[in-house]
Amino acid sequence: MSSSNPTDNNNNNNRRSSANLVNFGKNLKKNLTFFSFKDDTNNMLSAEKDILFKSEQYQIAICQNGKFAVTFDTENLRIRVLENTDHRQFKLSEEKTNSEHNSNIQNDEEITKTITYFKIKENLEIDKLYNIFPNRKNNSNVDGNIDGDTDDRYKWSLDISNVQNYQDKKYSIFIAVSRIDVNEDMKGKGTKSDYKKNTIKKRFPNSDVRVDLSGNETKKGTAVYRLKLKKDDNNNFDLEVKYPVTYYYSDSVSGICKFIQNLDDISQNKYTLKRFIVLNFNGIYNFEYNFEYRSLDLNTKFDYPKSIEDELKHCHKENSKEDCMDKLLACLYNQYFLVEHYKNNVQMLEVYDLVDMSLKTTPKRVEKKDKHIRRFNHNTFSVSKLQLCFTRGLSSVKLFIMENGLEIASKKFDELDKIYSLEFIYSDEKLLIIGEKNNQVKFVIWDIYNTVKAKTITLENFSIEDLSNCLNCLARTSGNILQVDKEGKVTSVLKKIENKLKQNIPKEAKEKF
Repeated sequence: MSSSNPTDNNNNNNRRSSANLVNFGKNLKKNLTFFSFKDDTNNMLSAEKDILFKSEQYQIAICQNGKFAVTFDTENLRIRVLENTDHRQFKLSEEKTNSEHNSNIQNDEEITKTITYFKIKENLEIDKLYNIFPNRKNNSNVDGNIDGDTDDRYKWSLDISNVQNYQDKKYSIFIAVSRIDVNEDMKGKGTKSDYKKNTIKKRFPNSDVRVDLSGNETKKGTAVYRLKLKKDDNNNFDLEVKYPVTYYYSDSVSGICKFIQNLDDISQNKYTLKRFIVLNFNGIYNFEYNFEYRSLDLNTKFDYPKSIEDELKHCHKENSKEDCMDKLLACLYNQYFLVEHYKNNVQMLEVYDLVDMSLKTTPKRVEKKDKHIRRFNHNTFSVSKLQLCFTRGLSSVKLFIMENGLEIASKKFDELDKIYSLEFIYSDEKLLIIGEKNNQVKFVIWDIYNTVKAKTITLENFSIEDLSNCLNCLARTSGNILQVDKEGKVTSVLKKIENKLKQNIPKEAKEKF
């Protein structure tokens, strides 16, 4: 996205700038202030002995390259960081072997390697560090009869970064949690009028500044937790327990959290975090991380492209009770932000790269806008190394070339009535489509280089309820798809599918379906 005014769209013929720098006003804090958690790693608690007072409700997020994931029990405020032991790494054809992903030939679907497990307070301050994630089968310290919080005013957002190498053989990883005030930040309460267009200079807070979080009250805010890691000779990571957890906090901004890193830039061998952003009704808040000053500095705000901005305002005007969170989540995948709009019966998909905030591609398709259908659609998309896949959620998908926006394939799947999610898998050679028909969840594996060939399977332990909550219980990126269930168990969706295929088709167990 560029820094010129996005309202110039009609005069610039697709050279629209989609964002402008905005001064936030004196009432908005310009940084996530650093403070350190007291070092009590020598007195870690056992989660087995810590009672869960509310019925669990989990969310899951996965880092951009798919190597790590994080779950968050939004009722009991517990965060668990895991290493994805079923990590699927992109490989060129000549590099492929029979064991493509980390030589992992085990059949275990569950992801169990926990890096750390801790609990936070209502004000997002770290409360307790645990030394073990409890075995759910043996954990009797759960009061499942206590219902969770039904306050609709607040929602949660969760994300995790790739591993960062900030010095030679020194590693860290970031986890972001935002408690979102829906009325203020997802319904457009007019706060945007406080901002004046201007460029503000970068500010570095004193690294010794500490924040008083006394009073464990419920309010909006965003926290970023930094964990130091150590890597062994086999390139496996574990928590560096001799260092305390440090974190950053702001009670001025809440919204959807995203860590952004340029995975295609070979020069980023040191895993440098490009930016951390928070998205809400008012726009995209950009934070830059500085390792030297240990600060996350809020230096820029980007407006949305005019089409999405108008749609958000229209939705709020039509239904003031409805928030825009699901709409914004549907626009996000990895480092990309997608906008769909229509002009003269031409559907346009604009894909923006959040690494440099620039317009990446603009696929077009002649298609009459059907307002009745759009009322029930569920837009979702995925991006591979070369292609964009898009669906409006109604049994058909379209493939476009990212470089020039050319449509190369369109396929309707009679096996599905609705599509909820999709992901390029097996080094972008196939597409996994998750949907439903006749109230049954179905998985379709489409060989995109053979437009006729598609395989459909079902999984017994994947319900319609799970599918309807896919924005929270599924995490996908770079050919990796993880699921968290109601008890916090994390599993690899691809491993489930592979195990099912091995049971049903023994002769093809060694083949890539």
